[in-house]
Amino acid sequence: MSNTAELKRLGDLVEQRIDELGLLYQVLADRSGMSVETLARIRHGHRVAARTYRKLEPALGWDTYSAERVMAGLEPGAAAPGAEADHAPTSEVIADLFERMGIAGQSLQTSLAFLLEEAGEVAKAVRRGDTANLAEELADVSIVVHHMAQVVGVDLDQAIRAKAAERLERHRAQGGSR
Repeated sequence: MSNTAELKRLGDLVEQRIDELGLLYQVLADRSGMSVETLARIRHGHRVAARTYRKLEPALGWDTYSAERVMAGLEPGAAAPGAEADHAPTSEVIADLFERMGIAGQSLQTSLAFLLEEAGEVAKAVRRGDTANLAEELADVSIVVHHMAQVVGVDLDQAIRAKAAERLERHRAQGGSR
């Protein structure tokens, strides 16, 4: 999907959700802490800052990073009843980073390209024995992976715990200790 098509799809789903909720634009803008003009930009398929999407999502009853999921061709996630927006520090840091890099809301393919680029930087640091730079490059890989998980609605911590349990079970089944 092209960037323009992704933004138009988001605008259309925002408009649909506004209709479902029976909200006036001014009421939604006030609930989101944005101007009616900014809300109109989103509805008409124009890019806004990632932090602006974070303000809009809870007002629509969507969970955090739903805007990015919509732009990735997925459906927005519904927020848990009575849940506040997720403002975990790591999530905010990653959202801010991708906004500053100009890739907030980009497709999974774009994020994959960044992941491969960062993995190449890890390989260079390992080849050179540059342990100081290795930590930085591993952090870059982790940030991109975390962002990709947020976009598609994967709880990365839960997925890692499940995978670790699966690997331990496989190890035991193959005769490993503990």
